[in-house]
Amino acid sequence: ACRNEVSSVVARHMIIDKMLHRAVSLSEPHGPRQVVILGAGFDSRANRFATHLPVNKWFEIDLPAPQMYKQQVLRKGGVVDPENLVRLPLDLNSGDFVKALEEAGWDPTAPTLYILEGLVYYFSTEKVVALLKSIPCVPRSRIVVSVVERSLQRLFARYGVDAWSTNYELLRSAGALRLKNYKLRQTFSTSLPNRFGLGVWATRPPSGTWWRRLMYNFYIPSERVLEYEAI
Repeated sequence: ACRNEVSSVVARHMIIDKMLHRAVSLSEPHGPRQVVILGAGFDSRANRFATHLPVNKWFEIDLPAPQMYKQQVLRKGGVVDPENLVRLPLDLNSGDFVKALEEAGWDPTAPTLYILEGLVYYFSTEKVVALLKSIPCVPRSRIVVSVVERSLQRLFARYGVDAWSTNYELLRSAGALRLKNYKLRQTFSTSLPNRFGLGVWATRPPSGTWWRRLMYNFYIPSERVLEYEAI
C-alpha cells in the first residue's frame, strides 16, 4: 500500500505544480505573485521554481521542528534558498497565520496563491472549516487544496493506518468546500494504482468478493485536488 500511496503523492504534486504554473505565469499578468504554502513540510517549489516563475514572494508555514529539519537537509545537500523565500514557524492549530504573514512582509492587498497540499485531512472537519474561512479574499487570489477520499482512508484503516481525521465526503457534507467569495475553478482526482502512467500495483488486495478484489487492481479513488479563484 505504501508504494501506491507514493504514486498518489507524485500525481497530486504534479497536478498542483501545473496549477501553480498556470496561475502565476507571465500569460496571466494580473495573477497572483505571492505564494503561501500552508503546512509546507518538504515542499520544494520555492527552490525548484525560483528562476522559472514570476513570483515576488514565497511564504512557507509549518511547525518549527519540520522546518528546522528541512533546512538542515537542504544545507547538507548544498541547496541555497532563494532570497524571496520566507519561512514562518507556526502551529496552524493555534496560531494566526494571516497576522504572521503580515508581519513577514506579505501584501494583504495583492492577489495570493494559497497551497494546502497533504494538510487538511490531519485536522478535524471543524478545524478545516475554520482554516479555509480564515484565508483572505482578494480579487484574482486562488486556493489549491488536496483532500483525501473516504475510500483511501478506509483502505488504509484496514491495514491499521488511521492517521487522517477527515475526508472529502465529510468536508463536503459539512459545507467546508463551499468557500465564501471563492468559486471552484476545477477539480482533479488521483487514484490507485494504474493511472498517470506510474505503473504501480497493489501489494496486498483487501478481502471481500472477487469483484471488489478485481476492481481494486484498477481503480481506488485516492485524493481530490480542488482549485478555487476569488470572485
